[in-house]
Amino acid sequence: MSKITKSCKTELCDFKAMTLNKIIIASLMIILINNAKYLYDYLLKTDTNHIKDHKLYLTPFLKNGKFDEAHKLAVVNHKEMFNIESYSGYLTVDEQYNSNLFFQP
Repeated sequence: MSKITKSCKTELCDFKAMTLNKIIIASLMIILINNAKYLYDYLLKTDTNHIKDHKLYLTPFLKNGKFDEAHKLAVVNHKEMFNIESYSGYLTVDEQYNSNLFFQP
């Protein structure tokens, strides 16, 4: 077999492999995009409106030594948490600039 024939076969194999990789990547992208729609729909259905208006700033409680009260207020109770203990709220990191750190589950 000549060098040209071997070279052509190698190039053909490389081309087929590249084409197969592109097909696999395109298929995965289509699957991910289609599933992203369902995730987006789920997030839209999740009712979080009651959370937006109630910001829990824990720093004033902690400064005044009300640790138990801060602990109780920061507890997250959500039906989808499956009895997992979790906490959420804001901690002030710079009072001068009203800079706060939010933490959540």
